[in-house]
Order: sequence, then structure tokens, then C-alpha cells
Amino acid sequence: MICGLLSNRRLSQAIAMSMMAVLFLGLKTSKADEPKTGARAKKVSKQTVIRISKETTRITEPLDNEGYVDYVQALNDRYSKDVTPQNNYEVVVRSVMPPTEISEPIRQEYFSRLGIPVPDEQARFYQDFITFTVDGKKDQMLTDGVIKEHDVIVSQPWTAADHPRAAKWVRKFGDDLDKLVEGSKRAKFYTPYIAGEVSEAEPYPRVISLLLPSAQQQRDIARGLSIRAMGRIGAGDLDGAWNDLQAMHRVARHVGQGFSLIENLVGIAINAMAFQGEIQILKSPKLTVPQIKRFLANSQAQKPLPPMADNI
Repeated sequence: MICGLLSNRRLSQAIAMSMMAVLFLGLKTSKADEPKTGARAKKVSKQTVIRISKETTRITEPLDNEGYVDYVQALNDRYSKDVTPQNNYEVVVRSVMPPTEISEPIRQEYFSRLGIPVPDEQARFYQDFITFTVDGKKDQMLTDGVIKEHDVIVSQPWTAADHPRAAKWVRKFGDDLDKLVEGSKRAKFYTPYIAGEVSEAEPYPRVISLLLPSAQQQRDIARGLSIRAMGRIGAGDLDGAWNDLQAMHRVARHVGQGFSLIENLVGIAINAMAFQGEIQILKSPKLTVPQIKRFLANSQAQKPLPPMADNI
């Protein structure tokens, strides 16, 4: 949650007030030292009304009930433009991931903004390798072993004979991964920006309190695709592995185009993960010249990641 950056609101307010007080006293002192004659003796008029204009901000609308710019709604207006349930990758993600991944206070609004109903929590949904394999067991040795295995299968080629648990996981959730691969080809990626709960003291949502539930899930999705890609490399299916890795590149570009630095960094991390997988393909003795040419063309056709300068 972005609000974690300012976990103590009262402290931040106190600091801000202290800075304002110091500034005020400094200005007052400097004015007292100035002579009361000439141009400097002119009375300075107070501005009591905040006027929103392009001189102070690049965004002049929409406004909230008190006349201030509603930045949260402005972000939603910008990123939801021309988005439909049919062209939005996030809609596919929500059909695969459990709805409980979206916190309950914002869940209804989140799905409403996507234009789809909240899925039934009792339906079958995607689980990452660790969650599925540990299966809720309170066994620390099992958990540690699964985590260690995960670190291996996500980063280097593996075979079903050496990692039967990984093979079982791929069989179980392969259809979900296929949906995500296909969904990543969609043109848009809009994840509704919704702030945490408002209060009487803070009746309007603020950008600093926005929740980003989908960003972390994209890393989980990328790890799942990487696991399957590494398994496919181990089995000699380089084309299948390449397809999974290209989907990771598309996911990286989707999530990286969000407004926040967090989303941009997640995109960079996923992109780097895909590159590591491609290095494993290049090491494969089964790689053919036609594949090399095709893979090179795919790589050269990739769009660059969204520039970090566009992020807040």
C-alpha cells in the first residue's frame, strides 16, 4: 500500500506544520528588518481563494465537492479511456486469480469499475507453486523445502523426473497460464485506482493512500510463467518456453505503464526475469538456426518499457 510510505499521519502533519511555522517566522523577521519606505512599504494583499489553473497544475479537473482537484478520479479517467472488458488484460487476470486478492472494502467498486461481476469465491482459482504444494500444512521443513525448490525451478531448466511436484503444479494450472498468456495480448491494462478507507478527518481519497493489488499479483503470474518456461526448456520445447517468456514481456509492459513508480519497477523486474529465461534458451543445445532468427525478430519487435519519467 502506498500509504505505508507515510504510516504516521499525525507525525507528518506535525512536521509540515513545523516547517510552515519556521517559514512564517523567517518571513516575518525579514519583513521586520526592511525599511517601511518606498516600494517595500506597499501593503501585500492576501490571497484567500485557491485558484486551480495551468499555472499551478497540469490537471484542472475533475474537482471534488470542495473545489479541489480529484487526483484519484483523474487517474481513473486517464487510464480507463477506451478500455472495455473485452480489451482489458486485467479482466482476464480477475477471471484466474481469486477475488479475495482484492481487499474486501474495495472489492465491489474494483470489479464494478472493470465492468464485470465479482466472481464466486468458492470457484477454483489459480494458486502459485508454493501455496499449492504446501497446501496449508503447518510443516516448516516442508515449507522451506518447497521454497528452495521454487527458487530452482523458476530460474533454470528442470525436468518432471527431477521435480515431480513442479510437474504436478503445471498440469493443475496449465490452463490458467494459457489464459494469461493469451490475455496478455490484449491492448489495454486498466487496474482501478481506489484509495483505502476514508474517514471524517480525511473524507476524500488521496493518491498517497491508493492500493495497488494487481501489481504484486503480476509478479506472481510472471513467476508461474517462468516456472513453466523452465520446464519446457528442460523438456526440449523451446518454442513453448519462448511463448511463455514473450507473455512475460507483455505483462511487464502492461504493468509498467501505470502511474506509480512501484508499477514501473514491477515491470522492470518482470522484464528482467524474462530475459533470464531467454538466456537459458540460448544455452540449450537443441536451439536451431530458424528458431534463433525467429526469436531475434520477436525481440527486435518488442516495444520499450514505459519511461520512468512518466511515473509519479
